[in-house]
Amino acid sequence: MTENSQGRRGRPANEALGQTIVDAAGELFVELGFQATTLDKVAQRAKISKLSIYRHFENKEALFSAAIAAHCHQLAPAALSEGVDGSAEDQLMAVGSSLLRTLLSADVR
Repeated sequence: MTENSQGRRGRPANEALGQTIVDAAGELFVELGFQATTLDKVAQRAKISKLSIYRHFENKEALFSAAIAAHCHQLAPAALSEGVDGSAEDQLMAVGSSLLRTLLSADVR
C-alpha cells in the first residue's frame, strides 16, 4: 500500500481502514475510470471522511497506485501457481496464459 509517508503527528494510520479505502477506490476505478473517480466518491463508498483518505494516501494518484498494486497482488499467486510441473518453458507459458486471461477479463477493462 502506498501510504502517506509524511511524518504526521497524532495517531498512526489504521491498517484496516487503509485496506477499506483501497477496496472502495478499486471498485470505483473499475466502475467509473480514473477521471470520474473522486476522493469524495471514495470516501462516500468507504463510509469515511475525505480527511481519513488523506491520512493514508498523499493524493488520488497514490491511492490509484495502491489499488492497482493490491489488485495485481491478488492475481499474482494464482498466476504463479499454475503450471508448476514441467519445463521452464511450460511454466512461463502457463504464467503468460494466466496473465493474458487476466488482462482480457471483464473487471480489468
